[in-house]
Amino acid sequence: MCRELGVRTLAEMVETPQAEDAVRRAGVDFAQGWHFGAPAETPNAPLVSAGLPQPYVRAARRRVGEVESWG
Repeated sequence: MCRELGVRTLAEMVETPQAEDAVRRAGVDFAQGWHFGAPAETPNAPLVSAGLPQPYVRAARRRVGEVESWG
């Protein structure tokens, strides 16, 4: 229904890769939760130059406010 109305959706409490896969398959636009990183008092700088695997780089970017859609 949200997709038909043009409403973007957000899944909360995504804590595992399996949960991320499920919300992607369900058509959810955005997700947040422990799977992407722990909450912090202040945002961290992106870790792109640290040579980390891509999932960790994505998580760091999201914590500093970068918006990325799956759609």
